[in-house]
Amino acid sequence: MSGESKDRALVALACRVMAAAGLFDMHGHISLRDGDLAYINGRRTSRISVTLAQVAVVKIADGAVVSELGQPTPQSVLDRMKKLGE
Repeated sequence: MSGESKDRALVALACRVMAAAGLFDMHGHISLRDGDLAYINGRRTSRISVTLAQVAVVKIADGAVVSELGQPTPQSVLDRMKKLGE
């Protein structure tokens, strides 16, 4: 399993666990930051059944989609991640 696949798997698993535990709803998100990339559960996916293919990979600097899989999260989340990295 490649590094990207492992990161996607971690995000998908964490999302399913948090949803099953009732810790967030459809508005919650899980993200993993790896250098200048962010792995974020897709905004329109079910949190309880998210798959690796539904995890978006975006550049933190500008929100550009790196992978065609998943749908990126709203820009406001990326803006907050950039501020945390400063």
